[in-house]
Amino acid sequence: MSVGLKILPFALAGMVLGGCANTQQGPQTQSYGFASNAAAGPPPAFRPASAPVPNSYAPSADIPAGAPIVEFRSRTGPDIIGHTYLIFGYQGEDGSIVKPDQIGLYPKDLSGFAVGVSGMAEATTEPVSLDLSIPPSNVYRHQLTEDEYARLSAAAAEARANPPQWNWTRYNCNTFVADMAETVGMQTPAGGTLLAPVLFIQQLRSLNT
Repeated sequence: MSVGLKILPFALAGMVLGGCANTQQGPQTQSYGFASNAAAGPPPAFRPASAPVPNSYAPSADIPAGAPIVEFRSRTGPDIIGHTYLIFGYQGEDGSIVKPDQIGLYPKDLSGFAVGVSGMAEATTEPVSLDLSIPPSNVYRHQLTEDEYARLSAAAAEARANPPQWNWTRYNCNTFVADMAETVGMQTPAGGTLLAPVLFIQQLRSLNT
């Protein structure tokens, strides 16, 4: 292995530390955007939806109130490349998501960014703090049938019970979201694992509208 490849994991870890330094405020459990410590208590039955959707991505008027929906979101950094995740629930009268349940895939701790260069890192499916504080850069809301909603709920429950491992180029947040989308019969971008999150959502929308 060349010297360059040997130092790459440490360089990436340094980039994460540098890029996310402003997100740390004292000895909090969600520093650097990671999920809160599970020891703090069980997660709520429904995860809170993250930052409000920009007006330019308002939900389509052809989705009726009360319909089951899934909303795919991307956000920007500061964690190097950003993140892709999804929220599912029901369309509210005002366009909000009723009973929102949020899930994605993200390294469980900072070392995962280095481990995930060549190996598979332990990951979490819980919302991370940056998802809750940074408005999404791209949003795609898709109506589901009740059967599709049930299948997605079951897939999310299985992923929470047995979170997949994370790798930069083999299985990352895009890959995970694509797997969730495929459980409800949606088409997903070819080579989506290597797309920037905002482009992944853009292509996902194009394939399914």
